[in-house]
Amino acid sequence: RGVPCSDSDELEGRFPAGAWQDWAPYSVACEKAVTAKTWRLRITCPRTLRLPYVRLLDGVRLDNFETKAGFCLRGYEQPHRTMATPDAILRKDEILDVTGRTAPLPAGRWTLLRVGHRWNGMKNGPAPKEAQGPECDKMERSGFACIFSNYTGRLLSRALAGGKLKGLLVDSWECGSQTWTARMPEHFREFAGYDVWGMMPALFGYVIDSVEATEDFLRDWRGNQSRLIEDNYYGEIARQAKAHGLTVQRETAFGDVISGDILRYWKH
Repeated sequence: RGVPCSDSDELEGRFPAGAWQDWAPYSVACEKAVTAKTWRLRITCPRTLRLPYVRLLDGVRLDNFETKAGFCLRGYEQPHRTMATPDAILRKDEILDVTGRTAPLPAGRWTLLRVGHRWNGMKNGPAPKEAQGPECDKMERSGFACIFSNYTGRLLSRALAGGKLKGLLVDSWECGSQTWTARMPEHFREFAGYDVWGMMPALFGYVIDSVEATEDFLRDWRGNQSRLIEDNYYGEIARQAKAHGLTVQRETAFGDVISGDILRYWKH
């Protein structure tokens, strides 16, 4: 899903390779602002391409920001093309967290970002209807702990308690990307050493202070996502298995569907 910037721009080959569970939009940043009455989008693709919609934005966006914010796993394009002129870049000291704010904002024009979080709608499968339900929160230990106590743990305590259950197999990751958990701001500060609030618009493609500063934040953001899933999902699986004398096998997730450190999570 790309936006052409002018008649002279060529987008061929600019779409990075992505994972098979990539459902996020794809933003193409322009090097300069272009004004036109009519736009034509021509796509040459050797396979069937699903293109539900195209949006043309007049604001600055970081190229391919959906990938860098951890919404999907794709390649990173170089060099970065961002219409980041000095008068269009946001300054961190101009970004306000207005949660619970009752005092009026300073005079001027403001862009208000309303940010919330919800279950991404994915259920486990394939499975019989009685065994289906929302995918667990993989960024908190309580997510898999709940599954274990209500599923495998119940099997261990009943007919299979005589040693017939030898191990756990975590099958393929088919639940898209998780980008948030209720304690995410707390987790991010612990990981990166600074608050997320002043950089929050970067998760939606805005450039803050500079392209380099925005990229640095998004790298920290992905690193925190990776650490949380590594420690609180795969780590919790290993802890529960060890406590009950079970072995663990699993298929790949990091580097296959989601962004993360492939070597670190295999230690579990």
